[in-house]
Amino acid sequence: MKVSAEARARRRANLKRLLNARSVALIGGRIMAISLAYGKGLGYDGDLYLINPRHEEINGFRCHASLDDLPVTPDAAVVGVTAQTLVLNDRDLPVGYMLSLGNQAGVDICDGIDVALDDPRVSAVGLYIEGLDDVSAFEVVARRAIEKGVPLVVYKAGVSEKGAAAIRSHTASLAGEDRFFDALFARHGVIRTPSLPALIETLKLLTVSGPPPGPGLGVLTVSGADCSIVNDVAERHGVTLPPPDPERSVALDGYLGGLGKAVNPYDFSVGTWRDPEAQMRCFSDFAKAGFDSVMLMSSYPLHSPWSSLQNWDHGVDALIAAKRETCIHASYAVSLVETIPDYARALDRGRGHAIAGARGGHGVLCARKPLPRAAS
Repeated sequence: MKVSAEARARRRANLKRLLNARSVALIGGRIMAISLAYGKGLGYDGDLYLINPRHEEINGFRCHASLDDLPVTPDAAVVGVTAQTLVLNDRDLPVGYMLSLGNQAGVDICDGIDVALDDPRVSAVGLYIEGLDDVSAFEVVARRAIEKGVPLVVYKAGVSEKGAAAIRSHTASLAGEDRFFDALFARHGVIRTPSLPALIETLKLLTVSGPPPGPGLGVLTVSGADCSIVNDVAERHGVTLPPPDPERSVALDGYLGGLGKAVNPYDFSVGTWRDPEAQMRCFSDFAKAGFDSVMLMSSYPLHSPWSSLQNWDHGVDALIAAKRETCIHASYAVSLVETIPDYARALDRGRGHAIAGARGGHGVLCARKPLPRAAS
């Protein structure tokens, strides 16, 4: 159902008020009191109210029995849930806002996108879409996202006949023919992902490393199997894997010890495994071989002693060094999502080199196409 411009502007003003709240009600017990103290400690200068009908105060903060007892109508109300209910912490995705819009009777996806684009801290927007009631409104916000250089990433459900029927039953949305959405997303530079995990990993790459500057991707691997997997997934997502420049190929051939020729993807383990200094030189040469961006794909061994992981760490260290030297767009991915250690996921951003550590190659490759530019 299309919404009038006046009604849409009013809805978005209300949504912006919610997301930029100057007064917040925190509903809960001691944990919410800790959250209140944490908010004040971070410098939030709005009004924070604790709602708990069982206590007059918690940790020195006055409690109000209900929202009706507050001196103002709060811009936002927060009900606390435990951290164990969130999956994104495990994926290491930095999140600014998370909106669950239900059947979109009051606020729709286009409203959420538009308000998020007003925040300069937002570097990418992820969407779970079942259907679109107002395609023209979506086109407007998609064009605005291009103008601001903020990629839209989507997982579209309801591709199958049964999936579309399920969507009609629980939100009354029309899933629509999938070819229509393919054309719509392609027209407006929206990145489509094949799964929710790929959506999360694509967002992480775009947020941490930024969009790639061009289409040519160079891939470093530690096995022939990974080379085959990367070729298959890259073709599926329309990602270009060009050969290395001829002048750098000679140096890259040398690291293979006469056991092969430099190609892309490039299995560096043949001649440099367990030799961190050689890996540093190899990765540096590879980063200078004419690619727009580079990716390291490997999988840490599962349940191995800490000391045995250092050979995999050497590859990540070499990638960081190559990025530092050449300023190339770089990322790291594991082919088996269960194997990446917590410290390996976090070391990239912790060292300040903007290298995304991704779980699975699909998400990394989904984000490899350069974003469309706004019309001049």
